[in-house]
Amino acid sequence: MRCLYIFLFLVILATASLADYGPIPEKYIDSRGEIDLDALRASGFEGSLPGGERLLKFDPDTGAPLLLPVSADKTGSNEPWAEGFDLPGFDGSVEAICVFQGEVFVGGQFRTFGSVDCENLVVYDGFDWQSFEERYGYTMGAITCMTVHGGRLVIGGNVGVQGPYGYSQHIVGFDGSELHGYSTGFTDAPHVLLDLGGSLIAGGYLWYTGDQGTTLKHLARWTGVAWAAYGAGLSGTVEALCEHEGALIVGGRFNTANNVGVNGIARWTGTTFEPISSWTGSELNNVKALLSHGGYLYAGGDFSSLEGKPADNLIRWNGTTWHE
Repeated sequence: MRCLYIFLFLVILATASLADYGPIPEKYIDSRGEIDLDALRASGFEGSLPGGERLLKFDPDTGAPLLLPVSADKTGSNEPWAEGFDLPGFDGSVEAICVFQGEVFVGGQFRTFGSVDCENLVVYDGFDWQSFEERYGYTMGAITCMTVHGGRLVIGGNVGVQGPYGYSQHIVGFDGSELHGYSTGFTDAPHVLLDLGGSLIAGGYLWYTGDQGTTLKHLARWTGVAWAAYGAGLSGTVEALCEHEGALIVGGRFNTANNVGVNGIARWTGTTFEPISSWTGSELNNVKALLSHGGYLYAGGDFSSLEGKPADNLIRWNGTTWHE
């Protein structure tokens, strides 16, 4: 049986929910406790392992065995969500999700996940949820954003830690065992974090660094020892960041960036900001999400038109024009 579990964990790919069709028949289990996977696959079996805590299914495309959690209700739903994510739920808002060292970290403003007391941050290892505080010994305030940078999980929010350059407010880095600071942090919690080509970038309200020694005006980059502004900054809050065709794209509620008219979305050239298109209207002045994919730049937010055409809160840029 031990050999089976090792083998299954090496090929695990939990991609769908399934019903419990009963335990594995004894005829497929030999005297040593090993299961004849080839025979099970040929029989079309899908059901629970001995003990009933996991379900065994074979991938229809590859034939690989999949080891999945048993649903609490066992209704056999075909909904395309992995088991364990529909139950039991958080008692507050989830603001950030990030993969770090092969595990899923979920942060926000909550106190419990089902029966787990978790205080704003939980860790999912593919099978079980655990409180970050219980596992690592650190208490977290409300979390607003996360990213991975320099081998650390970088966490923004109502967090802080003493570092070599002072007390790091509203931002910390977790290396898998200890928390680290980023100079004095910020006077406000960042709304978004991004690792861009090895550089850590933070956006939000972010008017000053934590010691109020540097004016940032909503966007900052980490130099390795301190936070630095992007030129003259932006005229309003930054809500979204992404990389598109090698450049930093910034979205939010602003109409100028480094004193250049940009209206809610801008590209950093390396020395200054520039608008994505020549459109001078103000419709995009509330961009909340950005994504680069397949050669397109996608922008989502709160807007109903662009360049005089309907745009129901989601548009994409093809390099020449915006399209709904």
